[in-house]
Amino acid sequence: DLQYRDCPVSSVAAEKKYLWGVVPDNNCVIRYSPSTEKIVLRIGGDASTAFLNPVAITNYNDILYICNHQSCKIRTIDLKNFTVNDYKEFEEPIYRYFRTNDREIVELESGVYML
Repeated sequence: DLQYRDCPVSSVAAEKKYLWGVVPDNNCVIRYSPSTEKIVLRIGGDASTAFLNPVAITNYNDILYICNHQSCKIRTIDLKNFTVNDYKEFEEPIYRYFRTNDREIVELESGVYML
């Protein structure tokens, strides 16, 4: 079981030799090393408002896309410099974001939409 501070990781995305995961109960994103079986980096958490109830994560071209249920935003982390930015904002909670055939797809509370 992959956990952070006794809270489960709800989604993962691969990056070379690491796994990234979101921890909704701690409002953070973690980087996990399977080879050392340790969490090696955390972004957000504690008093930070960078992520609010993150529920899903994907990796496209070394940019992580994190769906934040509570803030209704997709935020990104650039894996080259670990900067966090807003990508998209919606008027309702977001559950998932992914790309297929050069199309962006989001799952919102009201349904699934192509952007």
